[in-house]
Amino acid sequence: MGFGAYLKELRTQRQLSLRALAAKGDFGYAYLSRLETARTPPPESTQMLDRLVQALGLLPESTEANELRKRAFEERVKRLPGVPAELSGGQTKLTYEEAARARFVRYLREEEGAEYASSASQLNYDFELVPVVDKTLPPIALKIFRFIPDERDEEVATSRHRYWSWLRDALEAKGVRDVVVKTPWVLNASKRTGEAHAHHIASLIAAKYRELTNQETFTVEGFVIERSKREGRPLMTAVSGVRGPVPLAVTRAELVRLLRKKRAYLPPESSKHRRVLLAVQSGTNVHLPEVLKAFASPLFDDFADLEQVFFDGEKGMHLVYDRDVREAFRTGAVDKLTPQKQQLFEVLLARRLEEHDEFCWDLVRKITDTKHHLRWLKNRDAREALAWFAERLVEQGRDAETWWVVPLLAKDNDPDVGIAFEPPGGETAGLYTVRGATCWLLRALVAKADTEQLKEVLTWVTVLSQDENLYVRRQVTHPLRALALRRSKGHDDAFVAESIKQLTLKFLHDNERWPALVHAIAPAFFAFVDLTAAEVERVASVLLKHPDAGNSQLAARLLVDFAAARQPVLRSTLLSLAEKGTPSFRRQLANLFEDAAVDDSTWPVEAFAALLRGAPVSEVDGALCDVLLAWLARDVTDKKALANYFVTLVQRQTSAPANDPFLSSLLFNIRRVWGHLERAGLWAQMFKAAEVLVEAGAVPSDHDGLLEVLKRVPQTHRKQSEKLLKRFNENWARREEAFLLRLKQSLVFYGARFADLRPVEHMAREDALLFAVAQSRKHASILRVVPDVIAKNADKLNWETLRLVSRQRGIAAELGMVTYLAAETMALDYLKANVEPLKDARPAPENPRYFPEVTSKAERKLADLRSPHAALVWHLRSNVTSESFA
Repeated sequence: MGFGAYLKELRTQRQLSLRALAAKGDFGYAYLSRLETARTPPPESTQMLDRLVQALGLLPESTEANELRKRAFEERVKRLPGVPAELSGGQTKLTYEEAARARFVRYLREEEGAEYASSASQLNYDFELVPVVDKTLPPIALKIFRFIPDERDEEVATSRHRYWSWLRDALEAKGVRDVVVKTPWVLNASKRTGEAHAHHIASLIAAKYRELTNQETFTVEGFVIERSKREGRPLMTAVSGVRGPVPLAVTRAELVRLLRKKRAYLPPESSKHRRVLLAVQSGTNVHLPEVLKAFASPLFDDFADLEQVFFDGEKGMHLVYDRDVREAFRTGAVDKLTPQKQQLFEVLLARRLEEHDEFCWDLVRKITDTKHHLRWLKNRDAREALAWFAERLVEQGRDAETWWVVPLLAKDNDPDVGIAFEPPGGETAGLYTVRGATCWLLRALVAKADTEQLKEVLTWVTVLSQDENLYVRRQVTHPLRALALRRSKGHDDAFVAESIKQLTLKFLHDNERWPALVHAIAPAFFAFVDLTAAEVERVASVLLKHPDAGNSQLAARLLVDFAAARQPVLRSTLLSLAEKGTPSFRRQLANLFEDAAVDDSTWPVEAFAALLRGAPVSEVDGALCDVLLAWLARDVTDKKALANYFVTLVQRQTSAPANDPFLSSLLFNIRRVWGHLERAGLWAQMFKAAEVLVEAGAVPSDHDGLLEVLKRVPQTHRKQSEKLLKRFNENWARREEAFLLRLKQSLVFYGARFADLRPVEHMAREDALLFAVAQSRKHASILRVVPDVIAKNADKLNWETLRLVSRQRGIAAELGMVTYLAAETMALDYLKANVEPLKDARPAPENPRYFPEVTSKAERKLADLRSPHAALVWHLRSNVTSESFA
């Protein structure tokens, strides 16, 4: 019978339910259930076992209590891999220590051929192991260290989740949603007091939530509360985040503290013991590479109390620290190291190079000079760190110290030359390798090298530019661009300059099917002022094979740059592409013309006309609208031609949908366009554009300023203007009627009561409410249902958004009034806190505002007499009484 079955037997003998036993021992009900069904191992902690004994009503030293402890030990031993069968009850050490000792003894036998057994000596270390066969071997003082020492994590997690459930329910009951609550790691979650404590904390949170309306984050007795933009129940997490130490920080510091503590018990000058630390992995967050880096720390360089550290992890036992490796690091005598210790030595080199240890740099050079190659350094992380260290030296002006390593790293075997595929999306920028890191070293050397040294750099850049690995070719674009920039300064001879140009052109040609490489190398060509027209066209054509926004922009810039000042013959190519090129290229070309001069050159205007002759594309036309606006704002000679272009743009969009990007751009800039045309006296063009917009069904909510333009049209266009105004108002009436129908259907969806209307979610909850408040000025029927909608959706509304947008739209007081009406008529006083920040601290104005609007003196007088308290608080007058909303 296992531990779980025996526990269940003891419980049933005493007629205790699982919940009763959990309450008596302050355990989690689910945890005890998993113990009895053997889904979780028995507790290691003697304190937890004693609590179980006490909850069962057993005497501490009774037969049943000792049997329960024994079965717990035996079952934990069985669950651990590699534990000898002779391990059984009666041991004095904790289960994991006994199992770890057994695995270490087996490792010594299998890997070192040494047979050891435990002695009876009482060291301050966990075990003393003595040799069984070869008595000349030193005894071993073994200290076992576990990475996660907290044995109550599972119980703490169960308790925490129980408390979270109570707190979430309490917050929802108080109307607090859309928040993230970060709780302390250990909580008061006992069943006797935990629920009451959760309700107390929820009350404090709710009070501050409504008090600090403009504060995104606040703290309540150690609980951190963050407002969330998502809708739904409150989210719970722990302040301390994921539990467990970080190997490079907490574990390293803890080991140093622990081992120094043992110095008085095992003095290094007198002890004959081989002092070994065994680090046991008890959590999934600890991995071998991290442990290797932890023990490569300088903290252990002169640690006399420690000879070796082994890591007992998922993949077996590994040596992660050895004092012989530290000695080899000091002297450079690596030939005497075993292959296992050689690996540790190289990990140590990699870590120290990453930390910019110059002694390590000199040591690598010393060993390399002796061996005449770098193949001895098999650790790729160390070789890559060597390249980054060399780049740092170049940046410090010590480039003379780095030339020896360039040919060694440029011929490195990392990455594998067979990996030459394009990753998803073509992204290769962040993938570094040894040869890739060498490219950055070459980039740094370009600026420091003299002409002869530059030839060597160019040689290695040429080799790497033809690398079979795509990732390396992506990194080689950096030294290529640096070479192009240096070439533009004219410091070197003609042969080097021409070689750089031809190498860059060849690289583009060889990699034209890789979008990421094309985009990365393209900026280099802006530095080549001597490109021929044919070469420019070739570069642009390769860029346009991948017509995304980035490559299209680079192609447009290149053609405009050369066509404007260097190769006028390219203008015909540019004009052709402006009319027949891809939409992406045409849009990027239009964007470039926004800052172009049009008063002293005709070719930008010609290119603009070519863009206009091309097929209508909303994004392109929107960019052209921005260009015209910029040109109209300048003192150019022929604004009439520009105005005609604008009319043409508007005419092209008469059939565009309401959400068309061009119309959005036009809407954004329309007032400024009217102003420029009016100041220039271009009434005919301005009226023509207005006519096109009205005929297309434009209304004030679509195109701000159009109504004012029609009213200001001169007498020569007055009759046409009156006809357009009539058509304009008809359009608005039709649109307003349709809009009101959609608004009412949305309000019905959110709980309003309109007869004969079906609920349809046309608008989001906040949008529907804000539009309803605005329309309530003219439609009292809508005003009467708004408080009901607020009351029914109070917990789901984003009040921060409502406050912000109501201020922007000038309806803050109106929103406050209807919220107060909802609070008073539905007895929900807490709603008032949501709109308190909207109150105007200034005294009430002499001329009050009326809501809804009044149309006669009688209505005004009635509103003065009947205004409810909720309206007066917000400096408003209303002839709709509180009884209307009951």
